[in-house]
Amino acid sequence: MAMEVECREGYYAVLGQWHPDKWNATPSLVDMAKHKFQQIQEAYSVLSDRTKRTLYDASLFDEEDEGFSDFVQEMMSLVDDVREEEKIT
Repeated sequence: MAMEVECREGYYAVLGQWHPDKWNATPSLVDMAKHKFQQIQEAYSVLSDRTKRTLYDASLFDEEDEGFSDFVQEMMSLVDDVREEEKIT
């Protein structure tokens, strides 16, 4: 329970200065903060997904081309299946 409370309190610290709510008092910076926050969300979305992260690390990630991502995911799955079969035999 203590860790859960600690994590909730730490979310704003993790997001740092770019959380849009922090900039409501400074309207000229709200758009920049929203943009940075969206970049943080996009980065998390890519880096927390194994397939997307692999593509990104190989400079092959294209968020516009989900079909390629699906293809690579299927290929990775097939490679994993072959590795498992090799372990069995």
